[in-house]
Amino acid sequence: MQQSSTNYHIAILGAGIAGLTLLLDGLKQNIWENKSILLLGESLNNTPNKRISFWSTATDPIPDFPYLKWDKLSVVSNDGVSIPLKLDDYSYYSFDASAYRKHALKEIKKYENVTVVEGKVQHILQDDKSCEVRSDEGVFFAEYVFQTIFEEPTLKPHNQYFLQHFTGWKIRTEHRFSDPEEAVIMDYRTSQEHGTSFIYGLPASDNEIFVEYTIFSKSLISREEYAEKLALYLREVCHVKDYEITEEEYGVIPMTDYHFKRRDGRVFFLGSAGGDTRGSTGYTYTNVKRTISQILEAFKRKTWPQVTLPSRRKEQFYDAILLHVLAQGGYPGHMLFTDLFNKARASHVFQFLDAQSDFTNDLRIMWSLRKWPFILGMLRTLRLMVFKR
Repeated sequence: MQQSSTNYHIAILGAGIAGLTLLLDGLKQNIWENKSILLLGESLNNTPNKRISFWSTATDPIPDFPYLKWDKLSVVSNDGVSIPLKLDDYSYYSFDASAYRKHALKEIKKYENVTVVEGKVQHILQDDKSCEVRSDEGVFFAEYVFQTIFEEPTLKPHNQYFLQHFTGWKIRTEHRFSDPEEAVIMDYRTSQEHGTSFIYGLPASDNEIFVEYTIFSKSLISREEYAEKLALYLREVCHVKDYEITEEEYGVIPMTDYHFKRRDGRVFFLGSAGGDTRGSTGYTYTNVKRTISQILEAFKRKTWPQVTLPSRRKEQFYDAILLHVLAQGGYPGHMLFTDLFNKARASHVFQFLDAQSDFTNDLRIMWSLRKWPFILGMLRTLRLMVFKR
């Protein structure tokens, strides 16, 4: 049943991690206590399983929610060589996104200034004073809109568009894992026929582990094949034959050098919709948290909407080069990332991938990789950007 038109100060479109975190942080910090807020999202009671994983230092934003943490990480090459990572002050974190979503929605409903509507956004119109949000549940008006719903962009000729697609299982078994304190963030002991593929191995206890089969490619595979790859890995690599699958997840994340708009008038884009997903890795959460911090700081200082979010032009250029290298196939992804973590400190790599790197560190990372594929990739990227706009 459609609701009548209603006016709000702020409308948040999409009830994923980005939209919920923005809203919950703004409410908990009492920044939006005098604002009327609309949260409009689809399938609010259907929360598919998914894990959010990221590396972070103690000074970086950590979720105010139960999480798993590892201070020992490794990468395993295609031929089975384990590379212990030099983390310095970094740790690796993971939390259950579906549980976080349920928690956030429960907390948000405690605030009387928030209206939660389950519905599908159809169109957004705006003028210089307000935005009109049309949905299958009615028409809503807001002074500002935060749009977190991702739509595949219309690419330009020079853009690359890969998919990071994955299936994960959390399993329980009588098997005891050798070191439950160590997570494997990339295990390349998988066949590479579909593109760059690897396994995450995130132990939850001495007999529970979360394993995820991930591929970087431009097309998807059948759901059955993900399961086959996971079962094969557990059997042949982990030597685990008897186990119970207690959780399952499936997801697709865009990996692209497309330049997403951050703002269109009174509409602000956040999450993958705003370019917070790193094109070379698919990691999103840390960028989202940093963007949210700057948005809320502008509200706190009463300077909204005059907020200057950091430019990621340099990182987008680097991502474009890497994606072109992967697309050409001359430097297979499993070899590229193995070289990267084998020849550079993981803390330096994380700084680079988090856009927290200075030019000296950029050069250090570039020097750890094969030069000729990246020289060709850079020249190809520049040529496409210049001549095929």
